[in-house]
Amino acid sequence: MELTYQSFGEFDQKFSQKIQETKQHMKTVAGDFVEIGYLLRRAWDTDVLQGSGYKSIYEYAQEKYGVDRSEVSRYIRINRRFSEGGYSEVLREQYQDFGVAKLAIMLQLPDTLNEELSPDFSKAEIQDIKAAVEEEKKITDIEVCLEESPAWQQDDPAYQAFLQLFHDEPELYLEACKVKETDKELFLSLAPAGEKIYTVRVAGTGRLMLSIKEETDIALINVRTGEKQTYPKKAIASIIQEILFCPSGQEKEHWKELYQEDFPAREEPEKPNSRFTNTSRKKETPQEDVRKDKVQEEAGRPERTVNDPEKEIVAPVQPNNGQKLEKDKVEVVPGVEVVIENVGKAQEAAERETMKAEIMAVPEHTEEPEDMKVVSGEVENPANRENTQHEPVLEMPPEERERRMQTYFKEFETSLNNARTDVKKDMYDLALSDLEYAVKMIKQMQELYLSEEEA
Repeated sequence: MELTYQSFGEFDQKFSQKIQETKQHMKTVAGDFVEIGYLLRRAWDTDVLQGSGYKSIYEYAQEKYGVDRSEVSRYIRINRRFSEGGYSEVLREQYQDFGVAKLAIMLQLPDTLNEELSPDFSKAEIQDIKAAVEEEKKITDIEVCLEESPAWQQDDPAYQAFLQLFHDEPELYLEACKVKETDKELFLSLAPAGEKIYTVRVAGTGRLMLSIKEETDIALINVRTGEKQTYPKKAIASIIQEILFCPSGQEKEHWKELYQEDFPAREEPEKPNSRFTNTSRKKETPQEDVRKDKVQEEAGRPERTVNDPEKEIVAPVQPNNGQKLEKDKVEVVPGVEVVIENVGKAQEAAERETMKAEIMAVPEHTEEPEDMKVVSGEVENPANRENTQHEPVLEMPPEERERRMQTYFKEFETSLNNARTDVKKDMYDLALSDLEYAVKMIKQMQELYLSEEEA
């Protein structure tokens, strides 16, 4: 239901309330951001500012509340993307527990990927997924077509995705071999925490993401096209069991025969987040490093001084001017509890700064994937290259070429329509973003055309 305001004063009171709420409490901050975005959009779509003395919503937000032009655009984009129906003051139920820091990253991901995420994914894990998407953007369609496929590559996307996964992660291959006969244990070995997203890159196809969840079908997402296919667990189990089929004790020999290379020697595990693959569900610790500045040891535990390195140094207790301090016991290391003072306020302050940084880190002209946006990379015009002799392009199936061309054209038309609407409402920042995306789609179509001519 669209909200209407009888006067500028009524609108201003509501806007002021929501701005203050984002500063005062963090539990509903994502919902508050959606509401602020909605209020700004309603101000664009109505004459509520008439008679207020402000020429535009940008001027109103900046002069009265210190919300600059770029922040206004970000509020609006968050509302478009994450509100119910794309135009309401209510945050979609599926995003209720994410928090605005995660939503700021997800704003730059296609819906097909966001649908596979849950609040239990950490911000770092979502950032890894975004990094994988950004990396794939750098590779053009022509470069993908020129990639040499290994001899063991298969035509079936799901079969190839798991084949590639077990090639890239031989230790995971060995773990799956141990339980390959039982479907439930097989998927438990692939997603021990109940859900997991694997990233693989298939030569000639691009980056694929495998989403494995305990309660749903398996999803396979093509990062370049945004397409998502779902498979029943039974069908995927059959594919995996076919890949892993070998006598017990001969797993490494089977791997060597399968991939035509030696089974790799065991390596030291990589540090967390050292690369953007295999993003698994991981619970975030609710208390952050900000607590380290506020700890005081419980009575009875010996204190450490500078002259006694065997004892732990305890920060002096700061005067509280008679105010009652909030306290909480936290087990920082196993078996040792410490008392945390003023955790709520300190944590809220830190979270506000983090949230602000995350929102402001979103590019001002980020493409808006209200519908699924194709996420392939910026295309270089071959005519502009110094070397005009091109290698022959591997032939793409005609039906695949036509499907991609139609997808790019549809996104091109949608972006133009969005730009027209934004210009009529004087929302020039958003219009520029839509036009930039339309240009990208033209370049994608041009690249497909050139590759067809060269083939």
